[in-house]
Amino acid sequence: MAPADTLKATANQFVEAANSLDMDRMIAVRSPDCVAYILPKSLAREPMSNEKFRQTYTGMVSNFRHLAYQVQSTVVDTTLNTVVMHIIADGETIAGPWLNEYMYTLQMTEDGTQVRGIHEFIDTAKSKENRERLLAKVAEVKQADASA
Repeated sequence: MAPADTLKATANQFVEAANSLDMDRMIAVRSPDCVAYILPKSLAREPMSNEKFRQTYTGMVSNFRHLAYQVQSTVVDTTLNTVVMHIIADGETIAGPWLNEYMYTLQMTEDGTQVRGIHEFIDTAKSKENRERLLAKVAEVKQADASA
């Protein structure tokens, strides 16, 4: 079991890495065997290794101008080496604002210095709206580039 301050510091690094929009930083806070789950299950998203996460999100992250995860609350469980965070995301993409709400359950390594499991619950309605708007803008930009 890791101390609460170590678990919270690692969770804060997770948030700072997301805010940086730097894929290498996002992966660095994760253990090599980290698995991320996007929930609820009704979204039918496959679990993602670090490599799958990088492949899936590198293109999307490149369309962000900035992102600010604002932690609303945090619960630290030293018995389970787990941190739960309620987060509001406020960002700007090439397609306009990106606003969303998340609940993250981060399972840490034994020493608490890396994230080895991520359960990310998303506001599915807002996520769908954000994603569709962003994908439409990306398609529009690609079409304009092809015509030029």
